[in-house]
Amino acid sequence: MKISSEQIEGSQVVLSVEVDEERLEHAMAQAYRRMANRTNIPGFRKGKAPRHMIERFYGRDAVLEEALEHLIPEAYHDAIEEEKIDVIAQPKVEVVQSEPLIFKATVPVRPTVELGDYHQLHFSLDAKAVTDEEFDSALEQMRTRYAQWEPVDRPVAIGDMLTADIENTVGDQPSSVDTDVNYIVTENFPFPMEGFSEQLVGIEKDGRKEFTLSFPEDHENEEVAGKKIKFSVTVKEIKEKKLPELDDEFSKTASDEFENLQQLKDKLLENMVESAQAEAKRSLEDQAVAAVVGLARVDYPDVMIDHEVEHLIQNDSSLPRDKEGRMDSYLSSIGKTEQELKAEWRPQAIEKVLRSLVMQRLAELENIQVTEDDVNTEIGRIADGSGESADAIRNLFSSETGRESLERMLLSKKTIDRLIEIVTAKESPTTPARRRRRPAKAEETAGAVTEEEVPNNKETDS
Repeated sequence: MKISSEQIEGSQVVLSVEVDEERLEHAMAQAYRRMANRTNIPGFRKGKAPRHMIERFYGRDAVLEEALEHLIPEAYHDAIEEEKIDVIAQPKVEVVQSEPLIFKATVPVRPTVELGDYHQLHFSLDAKAVTDEEFDSALEQMRTRYAQWEPVDRPVAIGDMLTADIENTVGDQPSSVDTDVNYIVTENFPFPMEGFSEQLVGIEKDGRKEFTLSFPEDHENEEVAGKKIKFSVTVKEIKEKKLPELDDEFSKTASDEFENLQQLKDKLLENMVESAQAEAKRSLEDQAVAAVVGLARVDYPDVMIDHEVEHLIQNDSSLPRDKEGRMDSYLSSIGKTEQELKAEWRPQAIEKVLRSLVMQRLAELENIQVTEDDVNTEIGRIADGSGESADAIRNLFSSETGRESLERMLLSKKTIDRLIEIVTAKESPTTPARRRRRPAKAEETAGAVTEEEVPNNKETDS
């Protein structure tokens, strides 16, 4: 065979292959035999018809097509072996001419990744200090979670919980009644419709109120858009939320690990600081990875993006599918084609592919590896924290697939940790910031509130 190859953009190689006449003739002879074995020609036993009769019966073009169907894949395989091409997906093949056979194959190959000078990047870990206001807010949220609903003898107010019978009528339809409904009166609450909660304010216990509300003209449900609903509400009981006192007894209610309120406050503050530092670390990681990706030059075949788009769509459980896994009905309902849906996912797919390729290359350059011991240690760590599920966790990761998945996760973590070491290398040691002192609150290290945490465990995840 005569073979030439040319690297083109998009991480592809174009192979030009000319197959010698002897090999083509051999492929034609095999094609005649296969066709003779599956053809009944009058006057000949099956498989015994001579070549010229097969050609007369089918036509030479059909025989040639049969021959090329087997010959081209074989010749292509030999060509990529000879040229030592690192193929990652199926090629696009074009027959230039059939006799002598010349074909071209456009082959997606492994991407090339050139990282910029990422050692010159510098970022700092910036965790904001927890303010008194943020701490007080978190403590108040804890009180709210442990609040009790207690009956009151007064008219309904915002924030109350009612037990009520609710009757509603839409147009000429029969009325529907829900009895003994528990409903929390919340300002601007859209259920069952906007304005409902506000209408309840001021009703006395055992009182009854009738009122009418209208759906907006542009409501998403066309059946009720613009229609009026008449409500009749009978209030049977009114309760208000009573917050517990912030004392030592409250700390024991929150968790039996606390002996007094100060211990609860100290733990809450510790959790908030750890949460802030974890959030700052995640932000730093995102910035560092984005910066390395921004410096990199990556040449990749489009097929990688196509595969990632398919993967993202397939794993999005929010996309409605029928029993066969198709989305035809959903796409029709939103007025989009499958190609339009894929186009929407493409930017996210490109971002994921670029990040993955860049981090793989960084791991290679920094000689980052995951050992068997690393994997075993991680399995042990996960299992030890899984309680009664420990055996199931160990079984899950005992398979080759499970171990490979865990190995990829550990490699990614090690690579990001190494990147953080690099981009913060010039950073001088810092002294943790302190909150200003005040009675009944402890000093703290630098941090910022990110989300509410309840100090009810002895060990707190960061």
